[in-house]
Amino acid sequence: MKMKIKLEHRENPIKSNIVDNESAKMSTGHGVIQGYNGIAAEDDKHQVVMFAEAFGDSNESGHLPEIIEGVNKNCREAKVSDNIFDEIIVTADSGFHNEKNMKLIDIDGITAFIADNKFRKRDVRFSNSGRYKKKVVNWKPRKGKNYFTADDFIFNELTGKLICPAGFPMWMKCKNFQAGKYKGISYMGHIKNCKNCFLRSKCIRNKNTKARQVAKFDLTKLVGKESFTAKMIRRFDTPEGRSIYSKTA
Repeated sequence: MKMKIKLEHRENPIKSNIVDNESAKMSTGHGVIQGYNGIAAEDDKHQVVMFAEAFGDSNESGHLPEIIEGVNKNCREAKVSDNIFDEIIVTADSGFHNEKNMKLIDIDGITAFIADNKFRKRDVRFSNSGRYKKKVVNWKPRKGKNYFTADDFIFNELTGKLICPAGFPMWMKCKNFQAGKYKGISYMGHIKNCKNCFLRSKCIRNKNTKARQVAKFDLTKLVGKESFTAKMIRRFDTPEGRSIYSKTA
């Protein structure tokens, strides 16, 4: 009998550790290590851990549904509450913030304040944080990036100008810029500044482009139906939301 075996090429091969195949490669301040991502949900009032688990990946956002289910299950089994989320407020950092999770929170009727990765930039208390950043001459794209992204262009609240990584102010090109369902403002660098800029190779891809253009989107301003992300941002940016989140450990 002849057996025919079909070999298929897989673009994402399975990575495993022969000692502990449930662990994963984790990027830390001490480099890449083989380990786990420990996540815990804590009761702020009584300092009791309501749920804890070690996951073999670094994707926190993908585990929010498991955490919510785990907390609810543990509270039911301990006869604390049949649905604890009817009685408590949830806070979580930006690692758990994405559209899918915000939809889950909204549909389940959970009162939550979950930070997004730009919440500090919208806080007036951080308006002077730029003075503590490293000098412009040492400003380089974050590891893994070849070019500056929109996040590298900082808005100066005092002057009302968008500042490029080289420290030059940009002019407002379109106040009502729209891309897909999002609205924002588009900016453009001055040609005289971009022409001989020492960071040009990290900022402009096409050598024939005269000046860099950047669009800054406001997630709270959407075309058509409001997203679940926008709802959370609107709720989070209230005095109540900021106050409650500030107590998060």
